[in-house]
Amino acid sequence: MPSTGQSNEELQRFVGGEAEIQNSVEGYFYRGLIAEIRIDEERRLLTIRFAWLAKNRGGPFGSKTPPSPDWDLDERLDYAADIDLYSVSDPGAGRLVFDAWVTNETVTIFPSDGSAVNPAKINGLTAEQSEMQRRRHEAWDARR
Repeated sequence: MPSTGQSNEELQRFVGGEAEIQNSVEGYFYRGLIAEIRIDEERRLLTIRFAWLAKNRGGPFGSKTPPSPDWDLDERLDYAADIDLYSVSDPGAGRLVFDAWVTNETVTIFPSDGSAVNPAKINGLTAEQSEMQRRRHEAWDARR
């Protein structure tokens, strides 16, 4: 059985960061702020609870419909992936990538000081969420 190589304690560095979930075959592309993340070893699931989750108005990278700069808030806040279907890699910059060729889904998780979507491009955030995201985005933008 594949392992993420990460303990639940180590995954906590991603709380306050973002996760990007995309599937070029099914055409979906989501991004959200991680509130909780863990590996449920018994059920063999990566589980993420989002503070907010947004769907891209376009498609994922590599699909017929290119990504849009604009996002719409989604009602779903919970995500789970069977870790036995995913290979895990570390592409650098503190990120982890879970890639499942069987389902064509790729999940990239960014650390709390990593890449952050511009809140001006996310439709539906509350004023508080937007302000917090603005600060995160500006801090990330200044570092890159």
